[in-house]
Amino acid sequence: MRRRTCHATKICLIFMKRQLSIAGMMLLTSGIMIACKPATTTDEAEAIVVAETNDAPETIVFDRTKRFSVDDRLEQIWKRASRRLGGELGAGKLPALMRLFALKQERQLELHVKFTPDDAWQRVKTCRIVAASGRAGPKLQEGDFQVPEGEYGIESLNPNSNYYLALKVAYPSKEDTAMARRDGRDTRNLGSFIMIHGNGGSIGCIAVSNEAIEEIFWLAARVKIRNIELLSAPFDFRTREIVVPPNAPSWTEERYQRLKAKMLESP
Repeated sequence: MRRRTCHATKICLIFMKRQLSIAGMMLLTSGIMIACKPATTTDEAEAIVVAETNDAPETIVFDRTKRFSVDDRLEQIWKRASRRLGGELGAGKLPALMRLFALKQERQLELHVKFTPDDAWQRVKTCRIVAASGRAGPKLQEGDFQVPEGEYGIESLNPNSNYYLALKVAYPSKEDTAMARRDGRDTRNLGSFIMIHGNGGSIGCIAVSNEAIEEIFWLAARVKIRNIELLSAPFDFRTREIVVPPNAPSWTEERYQRLKAKMLESP
């Protein structure tokens, strides 16, 4: 029995090595290099992703066995995130208010700021949305794969997201719950855990690159979540007339009108 167990273990190890080699080749051909740090146990395994930039390579550490605090993550990312945003924000300047525009059709996430409450809004960055599910129209229930549309706060920062870093959107809002009640929909089944997160898939969430989420996460932590608003729309109402999707609830147009008014406050 001992010999059979050892032989089987060797076969498994050979198979695992071959699979790791194949996975490594696939990642290299996609432009991402992964290096595995030797570990004494599988629980201590750590993957390091090296992303090539215009400057020196920057390292993002993913350790699924460790829980990070927000401060831990800020310590890891503040130098590169603040450097990348420094030119757009102005050296040493931090905004008082922050808005994110999620434009579903354009697949863009825009970052807007005010340095004082009396200032005009300024657009400082536009990020590509790399993944977002659903179509035009508001989110109505759990499992409809829709990215919510409307005005939302940010509920919390997640330094331990499965997609690196994340901002939790305050969905459903009080208005979402009120509209569901008016429509006769179950208010317990509206969905939850809508995130703006790093590179990965989406089931109602908004995914951007890991570089972009570092900048958004860092700035959100500095501005404080109470001073952040997400405006999520089917498309850019600043450049096109409002079109309500077929079969959308009767209250959709009024919500779009409010979104448009707020979006027109920004360039």
